[in-house]
Amino acid sequence: MRAQRTYRRNRAVRALFCAVFAVLLWPATAPAQDESARDRGILQAFLEDNLSGAGRTVRIEGFEGALSGRATIDELTIADADGVWLTLRDAVLDWNRGALLSGRLEVAELSAAELLIPRAPRTEPAPPSPTAGGGFALPELPVAINVEELALDRVELGAALFGQAAVVALEGNAALSGGEGEAELRLTRLDGPEGLLELTGGYANETRNLALSLLVREGPDGIAATLMDLPGKPSLDLRIAGEDPIDDFRAEIGLATDGEERLAGTVELVTTQDDAVQEGDIPAPTRRISADLSGDIAPVFAPQYRAFFGPEIALRVDAVRQPDGRRLLEALELSARAIRLSGSGAIAADGWPERLDLTGQVADPDGGDVQVPLGEDGLTLGQADLRLAYDRASGDRWQLRAEARDAVQSDTRIGLLQLDAGGRLAPPEGGGAGAFGGTLRLSAEGLALPDPALEQAVGDAITGQMGFDWAEGAPFSITGLRLAGADYGLTGDALLRLPEAGLDLLADVDLRLDAQNLARFGALAGVPLGGQAGLRIRGDAAPVAGEADLAFDGTTRDLALGQPRIDPLLQGDGRLRMRVRRDTEGTEIEGLEIATAHARIAANARLGAETGQFDVTAALTDTARIQPGLSGPSRLRAEGRGTGGGTDWEVTAEASLPGDATLSWQGRIADLDTAAQLAGQAEMEIGSLSPYTALAGRPLGGALSATADIDAALDTLSGTIGLQASSRDLTLGHPYADLLLRGEGDLQTGLRRDRAGRISVEDLQLTTPALTLEADGEMTDTDQRVTASLRLADGGIFAPELSGPIQIGGRAMRGSGDWRLGVTGTAAGGATLAVSGDVAPDFSRAALAMTGRAPLGLANERLRPRAISGIAAYDLQLDGPLALSSLSGRISTAGARLTLPELNLALEGIDTQVSLASGRAQITAGAAVSSGGRLDVTGGLGLSAPFPADLRVVAQEVGLREARLYETSASGEITVTGPLTGGARIAGLLELGPAELRVPASSGVGYAGLPGLRHVNEPAAVRQVRQWAGIVEEPGNGVGAGGGAAYPVDLTIRAPSRIFVRGRGLDAELGGQLRLLGTTAALVPQGRFELVRGRLDILGQRLTLDEGVLQLQGSFDAFIRFSATTQTDDVTITIAIEGPASAPELSLTSAPELPEDEVLSQLLFGRDLTEISPLQAVQLANALAVLSGRSGLGMGGRLRESLALDDLDIGTDADGNVEARAGKYLSENIYSDVVVNGEGETDINLNLELSPSVTVRGRLGSDGDTGLGIYYERDY
Repeated sequence: MRAQRTYRRNRAVRALFCAVFAVLLWPATAPAQDESARDRGILQAFLEDNLSGAGRTVRIEGFEGALSGRATIDELTIADADGVWLTLRDAVLDWNRGALLSGRLEVAELSAAELLIPRAPRTEPAPPSPTAGGGFALPELPVAINVEELALDRVELGAALFGQAAVVALEGNAALSGGEGEAELRLTRLDGPEGLLELTGGYANETRNLALSLLVREGPDGIAATLMDLPGKPSLDLRIAGEDPIDDFRAEIGLATDGEERLAGTVELVTTQDDAVQEGDIPAPTRRISADLSGDIAPVFAPQYRAFFGPEIALRVDAVRQPDGRRLLEALELSARAIRLSGSGAIAADGWPERLDLTGQVADPDGGDVQVPLGEDGLTLGQADLRLAYDRASGDRWQLRAEARDAVQSDTRIGLLQLDAGGRLAPPEGGGAGAFGGTLRLSAEGLALPDPALEQAVGDAITGQMGFDWAEGAPFSITGLRLAGADYGLTGDALLRLPEAGLDLLADVDLRLDAQNLARFGALAGVPLGGQAGLRIRGDAAPVAGEADLAFDGTTRDLALGQPRIDPLLQGDGRLRMRVRRDTEGTEIEGLEIATAHARIAANARLGAETGQFDVTAALTDTARIQPGLSGPSRLRAEGRGTGGGTDWEVTAEASLPGDATLSWQGRIADLDTAAQLAGQAEMEIGSLSPYTALAGRPLGGALSATADIDAALDTLSGTIGLQASSRDLTLGHPYADLLLRGEGDLQTGLRRDRAGRISVEDLQLTTPALTLEADGEMTDTDQRVTASLRLADGGIFAPELSGPIQIGGRAMRGSGDWRLGVTGTAAGGATLAVSGDVAPDFSRAALAMTGRAPLGLANERLRPRAISGIAAYDLQLDGPLALSSLSGRISTAGARLTLPELNLALEGIDTQVSLASGRAQITAGAAVSSGGRLDVTGGLGLSAPFPADLRVVAQEVGLREARLYETSASGEITVTGPLTGGARIAGLLELGPAELRVPASSGVGYAGLPGLRHVNEPAAVRQVRQWAGIVEEPGNGVGAGGGAAYPVDLTIRAPSRIFVRGRGLDAELGGQLRLLGTTAALVPQGRFELVRGRLDILGQRLTLDEGVLQLQGSFDAFIRFSATTQTDDVTITIAIEGPASAPELSLTSAPELPEDEVLSQLLFGRDLTEISPLQAVQLANALAVLSGRSGLGMGGRLRESLALDDLDIGTDADGNVEARAGKYLSENIYSDVVVNGEGETDINLNLELSPSVTVRGRLGSDGDTGLGIYYERDY
């Protein structure tokens, strides 16, 4: 860069002096003219035309006095392609025209007031002269030249020239006469730090003596220190002086900074001339240059480099140019503290080396690292060695070895770098071509690079090798190229050609790149790569001209790009093929193919300067690989033609997707470099939406088609869209929506957005057999408006009360403040809706009034399988945030009905009054129960979390029954107090009326579910019905799924008596009390119902129960146990019924232990099983049927039910006489039974229960036998 700046600077100085002298000396040779005005025009045009040239334009203004003794120019400018780079103002030439007659050019003054050079001119390097140089001599001119005064008062130099701007003054003089010349030049800086340049020189052709003295002196921060980038920008003093014959000239050189000498020595130029071979010959001279310089230049460099130079550096050079053109480097020696470099060499006249010998080493004498002044940040080395050797006299072999250890520059580190090269160098002989070739080996270890991504890609070690060969007139050949890292490598061959005319490098390549682990290149590529890849590249290229013809053929395995939608397509083995051509007409991609087992992409493209075209096809074997839930193949095809330099494209695209779906686009994409206009038509046709169910996360069905006409500018997001869509039996997995969208549907609308951002929805119309929706709207930054109307053909799909048409319409408007709403609606059955008021733009608050009547059936979707019917009237106000706590007003119902199928009952005639105020609802409600009795609810409920409640539920003889299991009634009061989100306490007391608990006739069931049964492609309607029936296993609804909040429970259930348990021959009465504690998630039952009286009948055998218990054990299917014991002649028999009330089990035990059928035979007939008669066997089978539950209540049970008795029994007394017993509760605590025996005698028994532990019993017989007693009983 510095050499380039110096070159441009020298060209600028030369151009400056040539232009000035040419302009000012021209009048001396111009022909005389008579008219000054005419002289000025011709001379100015002539000078401008002849001084201007290729890349240089000269303009002169105010040229006067061309034919007088004093000529002036107001302004002269010189410009190149980048503009004016030199301006000269107020130039003066004061000269003696008469002296020309005597052969002298005498100039008294050559000056200018101002010279501006802001930058160096833009020039091209001049080619070398084809002729050989001769000896130095001053020109022999026909006139003597004497310039007494040369003065430029002000010269402004731009910062682009020397790194800083400067203002200087130039003065001097010059004389040339008779082959002798002298000159003095003084340049003084007028601004900034001190600056002085003095040049004095003289030469005489006769004596060939040269005298030269150059002094450059600058203060700190001067131009020279800036150009050399010296640390601290010190003051500088440079002196060059010598006075000797030109053929044996010796110059003393000295350089000092800050007053201290840094470098000193001599440079000698010696020229010798051989004698002529024959008269008239002038043989070429032999020139020798010798330099011997030394000093302490370390302080001139940055402090970190001073250890490299040490206290002294020495340079000795001895070079010769011989008459035959050979160049000899006889000696080269460079030494400093940490560097040694020595060598010699010879270059033949044809430019081919004859001998090369170079040895160098960089090493710290103390064994440490050394910093070398290379690059902006310097280079740190542990040690470096270099050896280059070649000697034509010993053969044609050459050798190069280089090694560097612990090299560090910036953040780059190489532990060990080795370069080993060698081969053959054969110069041309006998008219043949010269050749150069060999092998290069490279290895680098311990690599650490500044870019972490690049370091990961390259690794910590790399090796390389290649063979190369070149001959004159032949291309440069690279063979056996191998560059390898840990798990990647580049191999191949290449031919490089450099045509004689021009610099266009031509390359023929055959390369292969293999990567076993693409992940290492992920960070460098900016993509999380993965997998393996191999790529072969063949063809030719001209990098400078930008032309190429390359074929790519590659393979991949489990390629990954970090894209979840693309990576699954690239799994497994893949293939990549394409051919790329690039020339002056454009770029062509031919036969691009990317294929795996899951996808195939093919493409061709041609991109030119003005036109282009492409076609692409892609096929997926299974779309589920990129979009889970969407199964089936997919295809895409697109083609386009471009004009306007690739900014305008006509594009046609079509895709086929699962579900008999197609997507297409046909239109124009224009002005891609500016507005990016999009105009065309997009179409969509989906024959079945079912395959998209999993993708949408909800059941879909039906068919859908749409067409959109688009005309838009993407840069401003403005334009229009005309949308038309139709559907057939569209389903969205929601019962109401599916009913509304059933049949043929149609949607039409227009969307518009202008450049100002105004968005319009024009004439939106959605129609199906069940609904009609019309809407339009407009929105800007300051104004929004929406108007819509909806008509439903039959609102009965929502609730029976809404059977008939429903009409809803409204308008929403907004200026700079809130939205203002106005919505009204009507429906059959007197249902109405009216909403008006304001809503904040962010929907954070509202002030709305809402009145009307609504069918309660609208809530059935959330209440399933429960159902409610009736009408609710409401008059509400919402003022504040959109939350229940902001509501106030009243809600009421009359005659509503709520069906509770899981409880097998319904609430009828529901009358409700709800008052909302201050974030709380006050409730008063009452209803009759379909099974009998009544429920009333009163209390309050908070309308915001945690929804604190204070509710009271009163039950009045509410009937409770479960077919074939139990029947009773309950009265009492239950309270719910506390937060309903969790923690509300449920407490109260329930009194049970007469209860009938039936032991099922059989524990078997007539149907059962099939575990693991899975419904495939279940229609939405079928699933909805199963959900309503409660037979859908949803995640988390199994046993133990305690997902809801837990509520404390303290509930007492009391029934002192009249709990009858009957069935399977069992007839028992129980009484007692239960208390439910714990929480709704984990109930803890306490207490139980125990036996009051009872018996067990088995084929005429009546056993009195001696134990009877009914209790809850964590399940609402009660646990029962009843047992009776009797004695036969030799056996004690115990019969027990035990287990869940829904499926108890019978057990027969005896002492001594006998089989169950033997026990039963002993019980019924008092004999062994082998001794019973056939009739007794039938009776035994009947008894087993009764005990197993297959005989039902039996005839006695049915007779008791028909007589409305609580107890009915026919049996025998202790004497074997027949007797009949009938019992019934006369009131809650009075029980009476009547016993009549076969003799006609009658007994009446009466039990009066005064308290749970005190009972009064009385007896009255027909024989006059009476009794009265008071009994105290207590359980322990």
